[in-house]
Amino acid sequence: MRTPAIKFVRSALWGLAYPAVLFVLDSSLPAYTYARAAGISVCYSFCIGMLAEAILPLTGRWMASFPRALSWLLVLLTLLAIACVGSLAGSLVLMAAQVFPPSYFWRWYGNALRIAVVITVITGIAMYVYTLLRGRLEETRLELKTKELEWQRALHLATEAKLSSLESRVHPHFLFNTINSISALIQEDPKRAERMLGQMASLLRFSLDTHRRLIPLQQELQIVRDYLDLESARFEHRLRYRIDAPAELHACLLPPHSIQTLVENSVKFAVAPRRGGGSIAICAWREDDRLYVSTSDDGPGFTEAALQTGHGLDSLRARLETVFPGQAALALEPVDGGMRVLLHLPAIKEDHASRLPG
Repeated sequence: MRTPAIKFVRSALWGLAYPAVLFVLDSSLPAYTYARAAGISVCYSFCIGMLAEAILPLTGRWMASFPRALSWLLVLLTLLAIACVGSLAGSLVLMAAQVFPPSYFWRWYGNALRIAVVITVITGIAMYVYTLLRGRLEETRLELKTKELEWQRALHLATEAKLSSLESRVHPHFLFNTINSISALIQEDPKRAERMLGQMASLLRFSLDTHRRLIPLQQELQIVRDYLDLESARFEHRLRYRIDAPAELHACLLPPHSIQTLVENSVKFAVAPRRGGGSIAICAWREDDRLYVSTSDDGPGFTEAALQTGHGLDSLRARLETVFPGQAALALEPVDGGMRVLLHLPAIKEDHASRLPG
């Protein structure tokens, strides 16, 4: 918004244009002539300019709302009225200052009006066009900003919906396997089954309460331990496992049930189908800014073709791509006497989680 001081200075600068042109055309005139011309010109410029500054901002939007031809006609009539009234005010001021006698008023006013009409119309139309273009530019900028915000919001909602859909496939799969583990002990050891139900309640609470897209590694490992404890009740000595994760990595973040999904996969392929059971090793380490988590077992292994679409490792891979687009991966690596599934993703902590996309 322009302050009155800025408006005054701008009007004064417009008034200095006439003596500047006069000096360029004839630089041999006395200094008094240029000073007198400057004073007269500034007086008219101030009277007309301040009047235009007061009227045009109030009427510009109203005139622009009419059809184009009528809008331009209203602008032209408004500028002519401003030139007439402003020239009249300027002539009255100059007469009061005794620049010319009262008997010369109408002659002086007529000469000033002819010049004022030309300058006011040209300048006013130029300013009106500039104001219209600037207004349209601001409207376009606001519209683009609004669309960008709407697009970002839609992208965020789509990401959250996709992630929720993927997680909804993981949780039932996990819980159903746990229920099967408990049901196998109900007849053989009711007290142990009851104790396992308490552990399952804790896991169920975690599944229902986890709405975050990322959790600390320490919390994920606790879920894995609880899950393996429950499975150990079913497989007993057939299930052997170890977890190796340095304490300095416990604050690193990853999607919920990531490692649990890998462990569940090992139980399914390496432990359950074999009479002698199997061993599972969970290791976590960091290299530069990457977090690596591997789940190894001594089972027969499997291939990419064996993965079922929408379940298990396939859902985990899709979740990783949703949370870390292009920054995380899941690799299947056959090793001597077994299989290893390697998960690697950015090593971030809670205070850096806000930098994630989406």
